[in-house]
Order: sequence, then structure tokens, then C-alpha cells
Amino acid sequence: MRDLDDDGFSAAFADHKRLVAERFRRIWQVVEDIASEPGKSRKELAGQFSLSERQVQADLNVIRREMGLPLVRRHGYRFLTDAQETGPQFSLAEAQLLLMQEMFAALAEALLRKSYVKLHYQAGDPISSMQEPVVQPEVLFPYCKSWHMIGTCRQRGRMMVFDLDNVVAVTAAVGV
Repeated sequence: MRDLDDDGFSAAFADHKRLVAERFRRIWQVVEDIASEPGKSRKELAGQFSLSERQVQADLNVIRREMGLPLVRRHGYRFLTDAQETGPQFSLAEAQLLLMQEMFAALAEALLRKSYVKLHYQAGDPISSMQEPVVQPEVLFPYCKSWHMIGTCRQRGRMMVFDLDNVVAVTAAVGV
């Protein structure tokens, strides 16, 4: 017999995971929008993304503080640039984070669909104990200047934490 409290908790946890993935996608959309069209105000961003200005500010704080991107408010929101350069100037870690967008999109999609993904590491990577773990993502989060994922590892049959710094690609796990 199932406990009704457990069902309520499970449903609430599933809703929370869905909301986390949706917010992560939205924050990436805000990053891309500011990078491609700098100068929008908080009000303009709120209108574009159908959010309150307060929620936009919370997302901007995540971009600035948790993701460490050089977001500033100068004639609207933009990323810091060098006078000689036309594009945003990022540290190597920040540029790598922006390039990892495709990987994060695949993880966010797996979160929403409750499906498995395969994490790919460089051949011979001494940090990873498995070269291609198959994982059902539960949560993505930044910690100590790195992104991490908590998920159920199919090979190990248990929940594990994965540091995403050394992951070079994420693909949908077919046949799982």
C-alpha cells in the first residue's frame, strides 16, 4: 500500500526538477540574448521573457554571481568588453562554460523527460572511473566554480554526483 504523503512528496520533487530545468534553460536564453543584443533594460528583458522584473533580476544575479560571467549594467545589460574587441571578453573557464551550452541543453532535456544520457570523457581521463557512464539526471548545480550533476548511474545502480568539468559531450542514451 502506498503512502499518500510519499506520493505528494514525489510529485512535488518531480515538479521542482522540472522547474529547475526550465529555469536553467531560460537563464541560458537570457545569456544568449544579452550576448547577441547588449543594452536591453531589465524591463525589456522581463517583457521579452514574460517574467516579472524581480525574476529577471534573480536570473541576472545567477548569471553574475553563480556563473561568474562579467555581466554589467551600462546603458542596459551587457557583458564587459575590451575596447579593441567586438565580442565579450571571458576567462577560459567562462568561455568553456558558454561553449558547453549544447551539453547543458541535452542534460536539461533529459531532466524534463526523465530519460538517460551518456556522459563522454576524453579517452584515458584519469579522473573519471567510467569512460561513458549512463545517467538519469536529477539536479544540475554550480559548486566551487564547477558545474555538477546528481543522477542515477545505470552501471552502478545508485545515485552519484558527477563533476561536469571533464565531460566533453553528452548524448541521449539509446536503448535504455
